[in-house]
Amino acid sequence: MSDTVGDLQRLEQEERAVSQRRRRLHERIDFLRAGGFSGPEDLERLAKLEVEERDVSRARRELHERIDALRTLHAVQGVRSSGRRPRGELLDRPNADYLASLQRTSGALPPRRG
Repeated sequence: MSDTVGDLQRLEQEERAVSQRRRRLHERIDFLRAGGFSGPEDLERLAKLEVEERDVSRARRELHERIDALRTLHAVQGVRSSGRRPRGELLDRPNADYLASLQRTSGALPPRRG
């Protein structure tokens, strides 16, 4: 599935929901690990929660990757549409304004002592 910049808000909402679910799973797992056992079936429940937490964490990581890619795409498209060069390219080919700014001085340097 190819995401577009328009999908960014939906993906961010989905990421918040997945993160909240992961947080609740962590709380349940922590409770059981801290001794919240009432019987032997709780060990099985703990194992199932840990598997579910790994699946949710993987889905969350994938969402983060998609969101980061869309944010990068959005930033690049915004720069291109504004006519500006991406920040990473500014020093690759400095323009005359940049070079002139390097040569400006704020006045004479004080005499050197020593």
